[in-house]
Amino acid sequence: MATFIKTGFWEKARKGYKEWLNLDELIQSLAPPAPEPAYKVYVAIVTQSGSTNPVATVLENTIGAITIIRGGTGQYAINSSGLFTIDKTTFDITPFQGFIKQGSISSPNIIPFETRNQAGSNSDGLLTAKKLEIRVYN
Repeated sequence: MATFIKTGFWEKARKGYKEWLNLDELIQSLAPPAPEPAYKVYVAIVTQSGSTNPVATVLENTIGAITIIRGGTGQYAINSSGLFTIDKTTFDITPFQGFIKQGSISSPNIIPFETRNQAGSNSDGLLTAKKLEIRVYN
């Protein structure tokens, strides 16, 4: 059977019902805390035209400010301000035709990678509407 409380009850309770049980506080204290996610995530659709910096359309970002720059033909860096945890950060670009060569994530600031065509040569223009996902695990 449901228990109903008249509107304004708690306002009156704060004034004149000092010893009464506050059901809102009781329910809140019994509810389990929300679980902390196992990782922070950055998901974006990345597109690059010619030899320009890739453009990211961010779908979700719980990591923080991230930029992607082009360093040379097929050479890129995903940059942050100390947001990548060494040995706890992963990244993936999909779907991809050609090859992605990932440099080691040895800095909390940079994730380097290269795009290569089917012949294995560094090449621009292969990042066309690709999903980029970065995860930083706790």
